[in-house]
Order: sequence, then structure tokens, then C-alpha cells
Amino acid sequence: MPSMESVDFRLYIPIQKRPGEAAHLYLYYCGELEERAGPFYSRAQDHTANGDLQGGLTAYIIPAPIPGLPKYRWRLDENTIDALWTREAFIHLEKAQHGALQEFLTRCLHDAMLHPSKPFRAVFTYSDSTPPIP
Repeated sequence: MPSMESVDFRLYIPIQKRPGEAAHLYLYYCGELEERAGPFYSRAQDHTANGDLQGGLTAYIIPAPIPGLPKYRWRLDENTIDALWTREAFIHLEKAQHGALQEFLTRCLHDAMLHPSKPFRAVFTYSDSTPPIP
């Protein structure tokens, strides 16, 4: 695996969710060069037009005390306009779907590290009976 210290993702969380409906977290990895006219630019504009929460997520693999069992750390970008709301929605999502969300983020991190120049979009879908984050 290439040695990268961290990987940056853009994330979008739609706020148009009713209780009991499936919700989605969209994670975009733009590769080593983020182009304004790149493959995800129009999708990002769609999220903006829909009023979805926008944020950044940085993922890290850190050395583990037991070889072969790495630990993962995630940090949300605190400098985005929606940082507060994105954090609340992400915390809610992590509490409701901890194992599945960790597996999803780990898979995305590995994909980005294995193919650092290949952009991709990944979608995490979940359903719960709690109301949406305002």
C-alpha cells in the first residue's frame, strides 16, 4: 500500500429526510488533483442546489500496538460553513450505525490509498426511525 499519512474526502449529507426513510452520506474522493471541472463538480453543484450539508473529512491510519491491526481516525473539517451541522449529523450517524459506518469509511480510505489518482464517489445508506437533524 502506498505510504500516505492521510486522505481527504468531501462529504455531503442531504437534509431532506423524513423519519423512517433511508438517509445517505455521500463521500467524494477527488484524487490527487481536485479540478473545478472534474468528474464530481456537477454533482457537488447538485448537492449545493439541494441545500445538503457540506463538509470535509480527513481519514488517517495510525500505527497499532498489535501488528496487522491498524487503528483509524477521522477528523471533520471545522472550517466549512456547515461544520457544526455536519458534525452533529455525522455524530448521530456514527451512534446509530457505528460498525457499518466504520467499515464503509475504512473501505473508502483503502480505495483512496491504493489508487490515489482515481476519483470516486461512495454512498453510505442507512435507515432509522429518528427524526432528521435540523
